[in-house]
Amino acid sequence: MGRYVILLIAPLIIGVSIAVGVVIIDGLRQRLCRMDVHRAVLEIRRRDRALSPADLHAAKQSADLTHRRIAS
Repeated sequence: MGRYVILLIAPLIIGVSIAVGVVIIDGLRQRLCRMDVHRAVLEIRRRDRALSPADLHAAKQSADLTHRRIAS
């Protein structure tokens, strides 16, 4: 009789395990999506902020460095 009870309960346990796994995976995907959106918003805000004089000088200096070549 014990074997039959196991045969009836095992599919229930397996089904619940699969359902829990699906819920956890879905939650992680939504969390990653929200993180990507948050990162994109921060990047847009960073681009939109006004540049300080120090930033302008650094940008000009880095542009000058791109035209130089390393002697080999």
